[in-house]
Amino acid sequence: MRACNIQTPEELEEALKQDSWSLCLTEESVSSLTAEQLLQTLSRHHTDLPVIVLLPEQAKKSADDWLKLGAKDAISYCSPEHVVQAAIRELKALADRGALRTHQQTLKETEQRCEQLLKHTSLAIAYVHEGAHVHANEAYLNIFGYSNNDDLAGEFLIDLISEVEKDDIKIALKKLKLPEADTSLQSTFQGRLKRSNGETFEANMVLSNAIFDDESCLQVIIHPVQSGKTRETQVISQTDMLQRLSEQPKGHSLVKLHLDNYDDIRAEFHAAGALAVQKEMTELIAKHLPDSQVAHYADEVFLATSSANSSESFQQLCKTINSHLVSAGEQSLHTSVSIGYSINRQEVSASQWFKEAETACSISRQEGGNRATRYSRQSVIKARANKGDKEAIIRQALAKDYFKLMYQPIVSLTGDGAESYEVLIRLKNPDGEDIPAAEFITTAEECGLTRDIDLWVLQHALQALAENHQFGADTRLMIHISAASVCNNSFSEQLSGLVKQAGIKGESLILQIAEQEAHQYLLQIQAMKKQLQPVGCKLCIARYTGDNKTLKALKYLKPDMVKLDGQFARQLERNRQEKLIETITPLSPLVSGIIMPQVESSKSLAQLWHLGVHYIQGNYLHSPMSEMTFEFNA
Repeated sequence: MRACNIQTPEELEEALKQDSWSLCLTEESVSSLTAEQLLQTLSRHHTDLPVIVLLPEQAKKSADDWLKLGAKDAISYCSPEHVVQAAIRELKALADRGALRTHQQTLKETEQRCEQLLKHTSLAIAYVHEGAHVHANEAYLNIFGYSNNDDLAGEFLIDLISEVEKDDIKIALKKLKLPEADTSLQSTFQGRLKRSNGETFEANMVLSNAIFDDESCLQVIIHPVQSGKTRETQVISQTDMLQRLSEQPKGHSLVKLHLDNYDDIRAEFHAAGALAVQKEMTELIAKHLPDSQVAHYADEVFLATSSANSSESFQQLCKTINSHLVSAGEQSLHTSVSIGYSINRQEVSASQWFKEAETACSISRQEGGNRATRYSRQSVIKARANKGDKEAIIRQALAKDYFKLMYQPIVSLTGDGAESYEVLIRLKNPDGEDIPAAEFITTAEECGLTRDIDLWVLQHALQALAENHQFGADTRLMIHISAASVCNNSFSEQLSGLVKQAGIKGESLILQIAEQEAHQYLLQIQAMKKQLQPVGCKLCIARYTGDNKTLKALKYLKPDMVKLDGQFARQLERNRQEKLIETITPLSPLVSGIIMPQVESSKSLAQLWHLGVHYIQGNYLHSPMSEMTFEFNA
C-alpha cells in the first residue's frame, strides 16, 4: 500500500485528482492544512475516503465534534494501538462499501436483463402476489386476451381457471406454500383456462415461488396445448429434467439443441414466428430421434433424451432442421441448430450429464453453429485451445503431438569429436503462431503439466536420436528436465524404460537441471542420479552463476557437466572477464565439461578456450534446427 504526505490544500487537490486513496490520517491542527479544511475539501469532492483525526492532549474539539464534521474517528496520540485498530476497521469498511456498490450495480444490470428477457420471450409469464396478478408479459396478455397490464392487474389467478378445474389448481398451489418460500420448488397444473372473453383452452401451467419487485410472489408460466398435434411442446424445468435423466438407461444420449438465429427470428417475425419455430422444432426432433422425449427448455433451447448415440444421427438432424422451412403466417422461415450431446455412463450423475450436454452445445455454438458436438474431455480442451487458453493448448499439444523439437548444436573447443545438441521445445497456438517457451512453461508449471512435457520430449527426442544413430552418428542430446520430474519417484524408472525402448546407450543422454532447482532439490537430484547409474545418463547443471551455495551443491552432486549462465557471454562481448575467471577457476576440478551458451559472435571464441571452457553453443555457430544435420567437422 502506497502512502503520501500532503502538506498544503493544493497538494490535497492534486492528490485527489490523480489517485484513489484508502485512508487518511491527519492531525487536529496544522497551520498549512487543518483537519477541518481537509474534511471540507473531501466533502466538496464527494469522496468516500475515511479520515481519522489524531488529537493532542489538549484538543480544541472533542471526538464527538470531529465525528459531526465527517471524520470516521478521532483518537489521542497516546493510543497508538487504538489508531491501528481503527485504521484496520475503516479499511475493511471501505472495502465492504466498494463491494456493496459493485453488487448493487450488478443487481441493477441483472434486473434490466431479466426485464428484457421477460419482455421478449415467447413464453407466457406472469407474477401473482396474494392470489392477484401484479405483472404479465406480452405473450401472457395475448393468450388471455388482455391489451395491457392495467387491464389484468388485480385479476385473481383462480378466476382464470375453468370452474371444474379450480380444486386441482388449489392442490397445485398448496404444494408451494411453505413458511419460507423456496424458489427451487415447482408445481404443475394441466387443465382448461379462461380468456377474458369467456373462451376456454387447454394448457399446461408451471407454478413456482419467485421474487418480483422485492416481493415474494408466484411465477406462472402458461403453455397452451395445441390441438391437432401429434406431440405437444412440453415446457420443462431443470429440476424436472434432472429427475427424468436419473431414470434414463446407460448408453442413451442427452441432447441440447440451441436455435442459432432465434434473435433474428424474434426481431423479424415477432412472437408468431418464434412460436411457429418452437412448435415445429419439437416435431422434427421427435420424428428424427428414435425413442425420444423432447422438451422445450427455454426460448431457443430444447432438450431431448434418445437411444440415438451416433455422431451421424445428430449431424443428420442438423441438416434436416437447416433444410426445413417453417410456416409463420403467410411467411416462411428457416433456422439451424447447435447441438451438444452426452452419452450416459455408469459413473455420471444426472446433474453432471446435464452440464456435459450444455458444454458440448456451447462448443457447437462457438464453432459457428449448425453442427453437433459430442461431449468429451478432448472436445472441451480443443474448444478452450481455440479460444487461446494456454493450459488447454498445452493439453491438446500433449494429446495430439502438436509440440515440435528443435536441436541446437554444442561444439567442442578441445577437439574431442563429440556431436552434441541441446533439445529445445516449441509450441504453436491455434493461429499457427509460436508461443515462447518461457510463457507456456510457466503455465505448465502452474497447471502441473511440466512432468508430462518432460516425458513427451524424452520420448520423441530419444526416438529421433535412435534414428540418428542408425546412420552411424555418435550423437549426444542434452535435455532439460523440470523439478516435477526430479521429485517424482517413478521418473527414473520411466526414463530407463524409454532409453531401453529407443535402443540407445544411456551415455548419449545428458539430463540438464537448472541451478535454482539444484538448490531446492539437492537430495532428490542425488537420489535420481543414483537410480539412473545403471542406465548411464549424464547430469548437467545449467544456468550456473557461480553462486557459492551452488558450488557447495556441485561438490555433493558431482555432475558431469556445467552450463554457464548466459550473462557471462554478454560480459565477454564487453571485454569483462573477471567474473568468468572467478567462476571457472573453482569449477574446473569438479566437472569434465564446461559449456558457454549464447555465443553470438567470434569475438569471444579465442578467449574461451584459454579460460577453460570446453564447449560453446549459440546462434553464432547455428540457430536451433529442425533436424540434427549440423556439420561438426566443417
